[in-house]
Amino acid sequence: MVIYGKKEILISLEIVSGQILKDLQLEDGTFSSGSPIVDNDPIINKLDEETNKLLRSFISDDENSKSRLKFDYEIEEN
Repeated sequence: MVIYGKKEILISLEIVSGQILKDLQLEDGTFSSGSPIVDNDPIINKLDEETNKLLRSFISDDENSKSRLKFDYEIEEN
């Protein structure tokens, strides 16, 4: 059986970036991942927001770091 028009998307998260990278600025000022399927899917966007919120809860300011950020392993373990 041949299915035409079927698209498969693999979304993987990296510890380096975390959330879906939306680095393409559109004419209306919004940002895009480059995939309308990803950008317009409410489930993917909700998961992306939750992931972003969770990852940000593990990060704090660190004046001694070059990136000025510190990943808090103690919070992550609990």
